Amino acid sequence: MRRYPNLYDLILQTDRAFPQHIETLSVRRGDELYLELPFCKPGVANTIDIGSTPGIMVIAKSADEENDDRYDENPTLFANAFTRTTETVTFGTLTDYYYYGTLSISGGAIDKLLGVDDVDAVEVTTVQCVADISSSLAGKYFDIYTSATDYDRYWFTVATVGAAPSAGTGGTLRGPIDVAANASAATVAAALHAFADVNFTSSVLTDTVTFTALTATPRANPHPRNSGFTCTVTVAGKTAFTSTDVESVDLNCEIRFLYNGVYQTLRAFTLTVENNLYRSGQTPSLASGLVRSGEVAISSAASSVAVTFSVAMPSANWKFRSLQIINTTDGSPLNITTGIVTARSAAGFTIHLTGVTDSANYILQYVVEI
Repeated sequence: MRRYPNLYDLILQTDRAFPQHIETLSVRRGDELYLELPFCKPGVANTIDIGSTPGIMVIAKSADEENDDRYDENPTLFANAFTRTTETVTFGTLTDYYYYGTLSISGGAIDKLLGVDDVDAVEVTTVQCVADISSSLAGKYFDIYTSATDYDRYWFTVATVGAAPSAGTGGTLRGPIDVAANASAATVAAALHAFADVNFTSSVLTDTVTFTALTATPRANPHPRNSGFTCTVTVAGKTAFTSTDVESVDLNCEIRFLYNGVYQTLRAFTLTVENNLYRSGQTPSLASGLVRSGEVAISSAASSVAVTFSVAMPSANWKFRSLQIINTTDGSPLNITTGIVTARSAAGFTIHLTGVTDSANYILQYVVEI
């Protein structure tokens, strides 16, 4: 799709010569939207070269006030990698410049907006830290939610200096996280990673810490508060088949870019994102398509195996898709197969074997689904 950013009126046009009203585009969750952006000015025949790396970003905010409570207060970043290319204007020898990139209509923020609940999923959040500048991080904090209302508030001191913030309603203080004055962003991230609490596992890569929740539940969005950090939901927390989904959501989109050394913002379009998993507001009594799979090592001299799912099913009414025992280590393994299931619940099952294992090299592989 080609649209013309007007550098004079700061709006997006369908034609380079005539300003138009903001349009509405419809896409489905999971779609990709290809964009070509030739920047133009009134009275200029060819499109404008705004530089090789203008940092073009397409960002969006919810246009539906009713959905604000499920949406990150920070803009959603759809794309930040646009490539410059050129073409020759057909009526002359002038060179047109345009920038192209693809918007992926997916990810944690989109799923939160739509209330998508197709599978159980633990929430994954990235926190990009900033460097301390002359003790600027002293007393600063940000929030990561553990439920719809409760959150962990991480706060910092610099060389042990900095006042603790109020925990607020539903908050639990996690800190102080102490860093040295003028610590780099990577050093701040390392300190944060080392302090991650019992509600999350964490990993760190240079200046960014990834928080992975331990439970698959919907939760409110992280908030940077006064920290200056960038908090991004990469995977939305979900509990399968709750009744929170909506049919579609409208997003007001803007394009931000660097031009003549200054960041500019222009109005782009309204994006209607349709929920391709929408169930007309109905909550099925049984979840369809929910899968659990895994491998369980069987000890020597065992006649049965107990399996506990990593995340419980919504009910015990699941079925086996596949079930087998393998042993690729022993030279002459016994011909042991699965027998009768003696216990079954939403959390797992116990199955008896047709024989007793003679080594610890047997493995039960299973796939179950509702």
